[in-house]
Amino acid sequence: MWNRFLKDFLSFSSSDRNGIVVLSVLIISALLAAILVPSFMDRKRMSSEIDFEALVSSFYSEKEERPVTESPLPAEKPFHFDPNRIGREDMRKLGFNEQLASTYANYLASGGRFLKKEDVKKVYGMTDGLFNRLEPYMIIPTAIEKPAAEIMIPPVIEKMMIELNSADSSELRKLPGIGPVFSSRIIRFRELLGGFYSSGQLMEVYGISPELFEKISEQVQVDSSYIKKIDINNASFSELLRHPYISREQVQRIFGYIQREGCFFSDEDLFHNGIFDSLSLLKLRPYLVFYSSESDLKK
Repeated sequence: MWNRFLKDFLSFSSSDRNGIVVLSVLIISALLAAILVPSFMDRKRMSSEIDFEALVSSFYSEKEERPVTESPLPAEKPFHFDPNRIGREDMRKLGFNEQLASTYANYLASGGRFLKKEDVKKVYGMTDGLFNRLEPYMIIPTAIEKPAAEIMIPPVIEKMMIELNSADSSELRKLPGIGPVFSSRIIRFRELLGGFYSSGQLMEVYGISPELFEKISEQVQVDSSYIKKIDINNASFSELLRHPYISREQVQRIFGYIQREGCFFSDEDLFHNGIFDSLSLLKLRPYLVFYSSESDLKK
């Protein structure tokens, strides 16, 4: 049989024989791989499974041996306490573990304070369970006391009062927010008016805002005896026109009335003859003088 195979093999050409050898080697290699590889994979899979089981077993054994970070709740019932004044011993009694007690104590020692109960939850390590258990027992005073060294008693400063109708420019500049420009404007407006009868008239000075007036309103006062009155029946045209509360048209109507009627006896004459409305007359009234009766006029 082998002689015949050898004879047949030798009857092929050199290239055919090489091809047969290569093909034979490939067939044998494939057969060996089909037999050996599954066995190798089974052994590897078995090894991997053993390693995984060992890893899982090790993890759970370590987890069982690992210490619990939070101490069990104390046996005694919680008691009322001030979160801003509690000491380490009371912390342990209330269920704080060592790490939480240390963090909490360091926070208080550094000057930290809790303004409301919910702020305690922000301490690192404070659990919801522990906070919910202790929250009903927390008492935080409405005002947190400061150390005596931090309490400063502000000095009592007497507010300086400025009388608007007699003050000069230097005195007015002592008021907060009043410089050379505003002091000059106040004096100029005061001269045109004939004096202030109310501190509120300062808001009619150009540039003085309600905010600035509020700053100085408690430091000014008015003495109305300084007001210069206007004799409306004898004042000149320019004198009346100079006053901030009287317009040119109103001056013309005043002189027209005097030429027709002779004089004004009261501010009602100004109102009833339509020269001033009630609001304008209310502002102007402190600056006017009238004949009180016909007998005064004859004098």
